[in-house]
Amino acid sequence: MTASFVEKFRPITNNIVFYKAQLSDVYSAHSNWMTQTGPIKTIIENTDVMHALSLMIPFDQLRDLFVECKGGWVAHFVGSDDTPKYLPIVKSVACSYVTTFYLPEGNGSQDGSDQLGGIGLGFFLRDPAKAFGSERVINLINNGDRWIFEQCGEPLPFEDSSIYHKRRIQDRFSIELAVNYLKANGISAFEQDFYLPCWTLTEPIRDKDGYWGRRS
Repeated sequence: MTASFVEKFRPITNNIVFYKAQLSDVYSAHSNWMTQTGPIKTIIENTDVMHALSLMIPFDQLRDLFVECKGGWVAHFVGSDDTPKYLPIVKSVACSYVTTFYLPEGNGSQDGSDQLGGIGLGFFLRDPAKAFGSERVINLINNGDRWIFEQCGEPLPFEDSSIYHKRRIQDRFSIELAVNYLKANGISAFEQDFYLPCWTLTEPIRDKDGYWGRRS
C-alpha cells in the first residue's frame, strides 16, 4: 500500500503535513518563525523527493523539508518522528491543511522492538464563504495495551462513517480508508509521483558547540 520511499525514510515519513498553499508562502512563514530563535540555512533544488529526503539524514528535529506537490499542495516533513510544527505556518498563511500519521504495526523499529502502529488524519479545511472551515480528526492508535479509536468534528462528505461502528476497534479505520480520504482531497500521500521535483529544505546553523539559538 505504501510507496517504497515512505518505508525507506521512516521515521521522517511517519508524520506528514500538507498545506493548500504556494511553496514560497509556506517557506516564508516557516523561516520567519524559525529565525526568531536562531539562524537557519536554506537549500532549494529541483530534484526528486527521494534525493530531498536523503538530505534529511542524519535525523535532526530542527531540519524541515517542504516539497511542492500536484494539485496545489505542499508537503512538510521534519527530521524526526514528530509531527511537523505547522501552527506557525497556518497562522501566517491562513490555508487549508491536512495532517497525516501512519506507522504500520509490527517489528519495524530501528532497535528491533515491536512498533505499536497507528493511523491518524486531521482535516482543517477553510471555507472562503465562512469565517471558519471544517475541522475533522480521526485516529486509530495502539497504545500498547489496547487499540483506541477516536474522532472529533462532524464527518465530512467523503467519509464512510459506517465502518466506525464495527465491533473490533482495530477494524474501525484502515490505511486503505485513509488513502481514499486523502485522495478525495487531491492528496496521494503514498505515491512518489505526487511529489514534484521542487523543494526547499531548512536546517539550523549551529555554533562550534552544537548549540542553536540566541545566547543571552
